[in-house]
Amino acid sequence: MPLAVLFTSPTIRALSSLYEQHEDEKVWNPIVPLREGGINKALFFAHGISGNVFKYHGLGQRLRGSQPSYGLQAYGLNGIDIPFHDMQQMAAYHIKAIRAVQPEGPYYLAGGSFGGYLAYEMAIQLREAGEEIGFLCIFDIDAAKKKDFLPTGIKQFVDVQLLAERFVKRAVELAKADKEERKNYFDARKKQQNRNNDIESWLEKYKVTEMIGAESAAYFRRIEEACHDALMSYKIREYDGDVLLVRAQDSYYNNEYDDDLGWSHFVKGKVDVLFAPGDHNSIFWPPNVEFLADKIGDELEKTMR
Repeated sequence: MPLAVLFTSPTIRALSSLYEQHEDEKVWNPIVPLREGGINKALFFAHGISGNVFKYHGLGQRLRGSQPSYGLQAYGLNGIDIPFHDMQQMAAYHIKAIRAVQPEGPYYLAGGSFGGYLAYEMAIQLREAGEEIGFLCIFDIDAAKKKDFLPTGIKQFVDVQLLAERFVKRAVELAKADKEERKNYFDARKKQQNRNNDIESWLEKYKVTEMIGAESAAYFRRIEEACHDALMSYKIREYDGDVLLVRAQDSYYNNEYDDDLGWSHFVKGKVDVLFAPGDHNSIFWPPNVEFLADKIGDELEKTMR
């Protein structure tokens, strides 16, 4: 069962009843309540590459006032249905789901990492359908590097310059490193090359397979691969609204990027940039999530005045 059942069925009795249902009684619902009630329009969080919405729970719970929030988990996370491998299909599926909860806009959307691209595409499709987007927030994702929009000759020069800068920086670091640190660096480089540009699986990174077993992990792997395919084939489109971009202070983005990580090349409205403490993942974890919830709350209040 997906991790989100811990939110919807938080007791042993409820989990047991859910587990004992026959397959034909189980209707997959991508909507996961993170915080219900309140008078405001709901904030919908699009799932990450794992298909789960677990990382948004702390943020959803901490949003101030009467702010309901829901997570959108991936189709196929039940291990039965075949997941989508296309970003636009994913977006259309989730739009249908949120309209069942909220038939009309304005819609409030957010997403981190892979979920940021998914929320962005959802906003585009909703606008194309004539709906209003009250709020769109994407967490620590890039649209383009500075050099992507340079003329070909200059772009090649910049590529060489950046390569030289990284080479010199790495050479200095290795010169200062001890034997063990150098060994770790070259081992990591070799591992990276052997992956042949595959994504680093979160299942391996966090040793999930060891915890839940190979059979259960296979379902998650299928979602991860589908999301990876969708991301690799996705071409960022123009969006005629505003975007709030949250950047992690300890993110891996470097000086090849503009402050807005290239989003102003595609977003026709404003791109506001907010720096949050933590890295790509820990911005959603305590204690960093307290800062994030406070600032997101401020931005939501501005849109609802």
